[in-house]
Amino acid sequence: MIIYFLINTFVAIICLVFGLLIWKKGKLNLIHDYQLKGIEDLKGYGSAIGKNLLLLGSFLILNGTISFFDIISLDILKIILKIGILLIFINFFRIQKKYATNLK
Repeated sequence: MIIYFLINTFVAIICLVFGLLIWKKGKLNLIHDYQLKGIEDLKGYGSAIGKNLLLLGSFLILNGTISFFDIISLDILKIILKIGILLIFINFFRIQKKYATNLK
Protein backbone atom coordinates (compact mmCIF):
# COMPACT_ATOMS: atom_id res chain seq x y z
CA MET A 1 0.00 0.00 0.00
CA ILE A 2 2.88 2.39 0.63
CA ILE A 3 4.08 2.07 -2.98
CA TYR A 4 0.54 2.77 -4.22
CA PHE A 5 0.41 5.83 -1.95
CA LEU A 6 3.80 7.10 -3.12
CA ILE A 7 2.99 6.69 -6.81
CA ASN A 8 -0.39 8.41 -6.40
CA THR A 9 1.18 11.24 -4.41
CA PHE A 10 4.01 11.76 -6.92
CA VAL A 11 1.64 11.93 -9.91
CA ALA A 12 -0.79 14.09 -7.91
CA ILE A 13 1.90 16.64 -7.07
CA ILE A 14 2.84 16.89 -10.75
CA CYS A 15 -0.83 17.40 -11.70
CA LEU A 16 -1.34 19.99 -8.98
CA VAL A 17 1.76 21.97 -9.96
CA PHE A 18 0.89 21.91 -13.65
CA GLY A 19 -2.74 22.77 -12.88
CA LEU A 20 -1.76 25.78 -10.80
CA LEU A 21 0.76 26.98 -13.38
CA ILE A 22 -1.76 26.70 -16.22
CA TRP A 23 -4.72 28.10 -14.29
CA LYS A 24 -3.19 30.86 -12.16
CA LYS A 25 -0.05 31.80 -14.09
CA GLY A 26 -1.49 31.30 -17.58
CA LYS A 27 1.43 29.09 -18.66
CA LEU A 28 -0.26 27.67 -21.74
CA ASN A 29 3.12 26.64 -23.11
CA LEU A 30 2.78 23.60 -20.81
CA ILE A 31 -0.03 22.42 -23.09
CA HIS A 32 1.00 20.92 -26.42
CA ASP A 33 0.62 23.35 -29.34
CA TYR A 34 -1.63 20.90 -31.16
CA GLN A 35 -4.22 21.20 -28.39
CA LEU A 36 -4.23 24.99 -28.67
CA LYS A 37 -4.99 25.10 -32.41
CA GLY A 38 -8.46 26.49 -33.00
CA ILE A 39 -8.86 27.79 -29.44
CA GLU A 40 -10.18 31.36 -29.44
CA ASP A 41 -10.59 31.89 -25.69
CA LEU A 42 -7.14 30.87 -24.47
CA LYS A 43 -7.66 32.29 -20.99
CA GLY A 44 -10.91 30.38 -20.46
CA TYR A 45 -9.42 27.22 -21.91
CA GLY A 46 -6.35 27.48 -19.68
CA SER A 47 -8.53 28.09 -16.66
CA ALA A 48 -10.72 25.05 -17.38
CA ILE A 49 -7.78 22.73 -18.10
CA GLY A 50 -5.88 23.97 -15.02
CA LYS A 51 -8.86 23.41 -12.75
CA ASN A 52 -9.39 19.94 -14.19
CA LEU A 53 -5.74 19.10 -13.52
CA LEU A 54 -6.22 20.32 -9.95
CA LEU A 55 -9.24 18.06 -9.67
CA LEU A 56 -7.20 15.13 -10.97
CA GLY A 57 -4.37 15.84 -8.52
CA SER A 58 -6.77 16.19 -5.59
CA PHE A 59 -8.49 12.95 -6.52
CA LEU A 60 -5.16 11.12 -6.68
CA ILE A 61 -4.08 12.45 -3.29
CA LEU A 62 -7.39 11.39 -1.77
CA ASN A 63 -7.10 7.96 -3.38
CA GLY A 64 -3.52 7.52 -2.19
CA THR A 65 -4.35 8.68 1.33
CA ILE A 66 -7.22 6.22 1.59
CA SER A 67 -4.87 3.44 0.46
CA PHE A 68 -2.23 4.47 2.98
CA PHE A 69 -4.62 4.16 5.92
CA ASP A 70 -6.07 0.89 4.56
CA ILE A 71 -9.66 2.12 4.81
CA ILE A 72 -10.80 0.27 1.68
CA SER A 73 -9.36 -2.84 0.06
CA LEU A 74 -6.88 -2.23 -2.73
CA ASP A 75 -9.08 -3.93 -5.34
CA ILE A 76 -12.02 -1.63 -4.63
CA LEU A 77 -9.68 1.36 -4.52
CA LYS A 78 -8.32 0.52 -7.97
CA ILE A 79 -11.86 0.36 -9.34
CA ILE A 80 -12.63 3.76 -7.79
CA LEU A 81 -9.39 5.10 -9.29
CA LYS A 82 -10.30 3.87 -12.78
CA ILE A 83 -13.80 5.31 -12.60
CA GLY A 84 -12.55 8.65 -11.23
CA ILE A 85 -9.85 9.03 -13.86
CA LEU A 86 -12.32 8.08 -16.60
CA LEU A 87 -14.73 10.79 -15.45
CA ILE A 88 -11.96 13.38 -15.25
CA PHE A 89 -10.72 12.51 -18.75
CA ILE A 90 -14.28 12.76 -20.06
CA ASN A 91 -14.24 16.27 -18.60
CA PHE A 92 -10.97 16.98 -20.48
CA PHE A 93 -12.69 15.96 -23.72
CA ARG A 94 -15.72 18.10 -22.86
CA ILE A 95 -13.47 21.12 -22.27
CA GLN A 96 -11.63 20.50 -25.54
CA LYS A 97 -14.90 20.27 -27.45
CA LYS A 98 -16.27 23.40 -25.79
CA TYR A 99 -13.28 25.63 -26.57
CA ALA A 100 -11.93 24.20 -29.85
CA THR A 101 -13.64 25.77 -32.83
CA ASN A 102 -12.17 23.20 -35.22
CA LEU A 103 -14.06 20.36 -33.49
CA LYS A 104 -17.54 21.86 -33.85
